[in-house]
Amino acid sequence: ILKTKMFYSKKFKTLEKLREKIIQYIKFYNEKRFQKGLGCVAPLEYRNMHPNVYKF
Repeated sequence: ILKTKMFYSKKFKTLEKLREKIIQYIKFYNEKRFQKGLGCVAPLEYRNMHPNVYKF
């Protein structure tokens, strides 16, 4: 997914810039991206809506 969604045909000047973008994308993908399986809400929002289920 990283290859096709974010980085295909893009060039980065340094490995550090690439690393930063990968970290940003993973954070977006895991926390902010809307998901149909969760009722079209972001995972972080879904966890906040169900605090008793997701106790860490």
